[in-house]
Amino acid sequence: MPAPTACTRAAALLAAGALLIPGAAALSTAVAAAPAAAAPGSPGVPSSPSIVYDEDFENGPATSPILRLNQYTGASGQTYTADPAWLTGCNGWVSAAAQSTTAGEPIADCGNRRDLWNQVQQTSVALGMLHGQTAAEAVDNHAISALSLQPLDGQSLELATTGGVALPTSSRFLAFGVDVGASNCHLNHPLLQFFLVNEGGQQFPAGSEIDGCSSPTTVTVPPLGTSGAQTFTVGQYTTNGAVLFSGSSVGIRMVNNQPSDFGNDHAFDDIRILDATPQLDKEFVGGWGPSGGTARLRFTVTNTSELGSKQGWSFRDALPDGMTVASPSNASTTCPGGALTASGGEVSLTGDLSVGMASCTADVEVTAPRGGYTNGPDRVIVTGLNPPGSASVTFSRPGLELTKTAGTPVDVNQDGLVDAGDTIPYTFALRNTGDVPLTGVAVDDPLVPGLDCPTVLAAGASGDCAADYTITPADAAAGTVVNTATATGTPPAPAPAAVSPPATTTTAVTAAAPGIGLRTSADPPGDLVEGETLTYSFVVDDTGNLPLHGVAVAVQAFTGSGPLSPVGCPATDVPVGGEIVCTATYTVTHDDLIAGTVDLTATATGTPAGVGAVPVTSAPSTVGLPTPAAPALTATKTASPLVVHAAGDTIAYTVAVENDGNLIVDGLAIDETGFTGSGAVPAFDCAQTRLVPGQRTTCSAVYTATQEDVDRGSIQNTATATGSTAGDAPVTSPPTAVTVTADATASLTVSKSASAATIAAAGQVVRYDFAVRNTGGLTLHGLAVDDAPVAPAGTLDAAPACPETTLPPDRTVTCTATYTVTQADIDHGTLADTATATASDPAGASVVSDADTLSVPVVAVSRLTVDKTADAASIAHAGQEIGYTFAVTNTGATTVNGVAVTDTPVAPAGPLDTAPQCNVTTLAPGDTAVCAAGYRVTQADIDHGSLADTATASGTDAHGDPVVSSPDGLRLESTAVAALALAPQAVPSSATAGEAVPLSFVATNTGAVTVADVVLVDDRGGEVSCDPATLAPGESATCRIAPTVTQDELDVGELSVTATAEGTTPAGVSVRSLPVTETVTVTGQVASLSLAKTASESSVALGGTIAYRFTVGNTGTITLTRVTVTDTQAAPAGPLTAAPVCAATRLAPGETTTCTASYLPTAADLAHGTVTDTAVAHAETTLGDPVSSEAASLTVTVTAPAGASGTGSGSGSGSGVAGGLASTGSDLWPPVLVVLVLLTAGAALRRRARHHRA
Repeated sequence: MPAPTACTRAAALLAAGALLIPGAAALSTAVAAAPAAAAPGSPGVPSSPSIVYDEDFENGPATSPILRLNQYTGASGQTYTADPAWLTGCNGWVSAAAQSTTAGEPIADCGNRRDLWNQVQQTSVALGMLHGQTAAEAVDNHAISALSLQPLDGQSLELATTGGVALPTSSRFLAFGVDVGASNCHLNHPLLQFFLVNEGGQQFPAGSEIDGCSSPTTVTVPPLGTSGAQTFTVGQYTTNGAVLFSGSSVGIRMVNNQPSDFGNDHAFDDIRILDATPQLDKEFVGGWGPSGGTARLRFTVTNTSELGSKQGWSFRDALPDGMTVASPSNASTTCPGGALTASGGEVSLTGDLSVGMASCTADVEVTAPRGGYTNGPDRVIVTGLNPPGSASVTFSRPGLELTKTAGTPVDVNQDGLVDAGDTIPYTFALRNTGDVPLTGVAVDDPLVPGLDCPTVLAAGASGDCAADYTITPADAAAGTVVNTATATGTPPAPAPAAVSPPATTTTAVTAAAPGIGLRTSADPPGDLVEGETLTYSFVVDDTGNLPLHGVAVAVQAFTGSGPLSPVGCPATDVPVGGEIVCTATYTVTHDDLIAGTVDLTATATGTPAGVGAVPVTSAPSTVGLPTPAAPALTATKTASPLVVHAAGDTIAYTVAVENDGNLIVDGLAIDETGFTGSGAVPAFDCAQTRLVPGQRTTCSAVYTATQEDVDRGSIQNTATATGSTAGDAPVTSPPTAVTVTADATASLTVSKSASAATIAAAGQVVRYDFAVRNTGGLTLHGLAVDDAPVAPAGTLDAAPACPETTLPPDRTVTCTATYTVTQADIDHGTLADTATATASDPAGASVVSDADTLSVPVVAVSRLTVDKTADAASIAHAGQEIGYTFAVTNTGATTVNGVAVTDTPVAPAGPLDTAPQCNVTTLAPGDTAVCAAGYRVTQADIDHGSLADTATASGTDAHGDPVVSSPDGLRLESTAVAALALAPQAVPSSATAGEAVPLSFVATNTGAVTVADVVLVDDRGGEVSCDPATLAPGESATCRIAPTVTQDELDVGELSVTATAEGTTPAGVSVRSLPVTETVTVTGQVASLSLAKTASESSVALGGTIAYRFTVGNTGTITLTRVTVTDTQAAPAGPLTAAPVCAATRLAPGETTTCTASYLPTAADLAHGTVTDTAVAHAETTLGDPVSSEAASLTVTVTAPAGASGTGSGSGSGSGVAGGLASTGSDLWPPVLVVLVLLTAGAALRRRARHHRA
């Protein structure tokens, strides 16, 4: 069970202090317990025992000195002792892990073994962990050590109180509880036996001994001192028996029955005396009995939750006046050892509760005349039990009688029969036969509900009511109307309701004989095909003597695999002897045909005329249809046209397919089983790929005849139609075939051409091309060309060569040959010859083309070419010398005179330095003249990026006609580089915050290209133009800026500017220098903090809180970061309750921030009279240098709470004390101060959380 908290113990100390103030006698050892409950609990549900006394060994010093058990005084003033063996040899120490691990006296007592003393301390930690503390929290838990280092005697006393513990009441069952932590449970176990000791010194065992190793719970405690981590068995134990104790005070003895010191290692804590008195409850079962009859009185004795043995309890209950024990009493009890006596007006029981028993009961039957009775707790005398509450019972005898009469039926339809629609008049006579009035009287008649009858009947009173009932067809079918009614009434509570005996009448009626028949057929009756619609007919007959309504047909069984339509009927009413025909439809499926039959079974239902009539159902009617499966396909193939004439002609194939089976065929396709065509096999596309039985479709494909087909003379094609039924069974038609023939002729043509339209000189080689084309429809083989010259021309240099000798139709091949022109050809003026092509068709017959003659005229040509080159591949700078060479060649057939070269520059280039000079000016065919000239590169050429000009050669032929070459241009690209360099010109040595610092830089064009729009760009976002803004190669410009020193630069002590020079070439290319950084030292840094401290008030009463306010200011010139405040309390004051927290931790020069903290004064501060503390503000510069303020101190006066002190001269009545009570002392402040010190100590104990328990 949870131990008293530190706060509870402080309260106990406060009570003790209050008793001591007027000089009272020794402290009482009593601990108040809750009084026994004077009302019933929850019968059969055990509740927890209450704590009468609890010792947790936390009233001694926290750490020093370390006490033994016989030196310790509990919070109630109780002291303890033990046998000497348990007060030496590492036994009997009030130990805790927070105590010194090197304490000399305990270590010496443990045989000079520090590890054993540390293990004792670890056991105390384990017992703290038993109640949910962490190992760190449990270091403050105290427990009594029992390490048994020396020989022991059996049944040695391990703990005993030296004084009695006062009991609030007598005749209570007392049990004990203890927390045990044990080690070495593999050896002998500690066996703890508790005894109660009365005022006369007699001791009584409470249950059997407790095995300190029997708990399933273990905890592992971290290493302590020289003892490693230890595992302990820990448990919170309660004795399994209690003692019925009658004294006013009690003593405790805990004996260890284990005689061996081999093992038996443990520690104990939280010694508890528990009030485990059972609870007595009583009740009258049901709360009612009949007048003069019996009611059952039940007593329940409920154990407490530890379910310990309770022996010898008893009670005697005097029954209320007028109530006696019935004869026979039928008295019985489930309580062990129970002695139950019940006679006259008294019931008594003496009994026990065994170990593990939650409750037991005693029952007795009692009797009394009519009336209400209460059995209160004042009529019960208990020993060892908590008294019960009150139990009440009522004796009465309610009764009710019903007489029911059925009158003569009324023939409503005048047919002379008692049948459906006629009425029966009923009358009901009621009488209260009991001794109490009845309310809520009602008659329950299922045939005539809602009867209007008297609802209140006094004892002996009577009443009547009546109703008519209309006979239903169901009644007529049954032949009788049997009607049973009962009456009920409610007597005063808690008596049960009064219920009359049933009253029944029987009236004969005419029986009805409804009937219904069904005949079923199908159309068509057989030879079904998949997808066909089947119509079912259902003929419903009225075969009874009543018309039928709501007629319907229900299909009870149907073997078709698809959905059957709902059955539709033209009408739902059928007269006697009449009929209606209902129908339903169904679409035959593949699975039906595979199954082989479709069967249907149906029934017809209808309701005979009349209210409440019971529907009738016909006998089942069945129709079956055989459906054998027979899948089949037929296919017929045709082609159009049936004759082709040339490769490329198309043939349209058509296959007509019909499903002439009785199953649907899916996935219809055409399978080409035999095809002689040399092209791709035709791929058929079917208009439909799903055919229901009897359905037709057409599949089409197109084939293009190949030359091989035409050469062969025919194309044969055989195919089948294929598909599958729904079950994936394949279906294939018989094969169908068609043949297409080919009709074509063979012919050739030849066309001759020359590589030159004219010939110009002897020795010229002319290439002849012979274009031979197959103009027929058959492939030709063995192709050759025969060429015959026309004099004076000679034969070809070699016979014409053809790249291929097999020629398909409409194909052309070019055969070639060469001829070398002779002077005779030039003299003749023309060159002529005739060509003929020959080949063989596929049958080997010869094919010859028509002849083709070609004449080429002779023409002399004059021509010049010029080729311009330079002695440099590029230009690099202005002033560079370039040498040009012009090679002029006579590429014609005549001599050219007066050869010269004209050179035209491309702007911005200028003219050549001199006109080109040639080494010769007359050129025979094939001769070459070399001409030369020079040029000096300008800056405009460099800026332009290239140098270009064009040359043309000219002269005259023998006839004086001009001869001019095609122009030849030359372009030399510039390889010149554009570049800028930047250098500082004037930099100040230092600057101050806010100062505009003048800086100048020199930008120089270090490249070979002019740079314009030169500017200076800096890393502060500035851009200024330089003077001058355009720089030729080698020129310089000055650039000036004046940045202003910022706070951040003052903080770091340095102004740094990085700049680049930038510009643009004439071609628009950007040019940028390398960056240049200039640094200027910034002066004027001052780091300084100020601190002002205030309190919320100059004087505070104990229990109040001091609120501190710290104003921190940056009184320097640079930014400060990581602003904090440290505050030191002067003794005896402790640390601040809440450490200073600042609103801002970064301050610019001149800024301030506010920090706050609080402190709760203690009794020590009150005794001292004041609280004094000193604060210092701290910060860092942006460079990390520390800065601190001057210290600021403040003193606050601490006063006693209002009403805590007085002078108390006491001259008047009731002076100095509220409420008119006289003061007995001259000054109450000292005792009040003691109380406050105790309160403070209690709070400190609570903060230390030395002994938290769940």
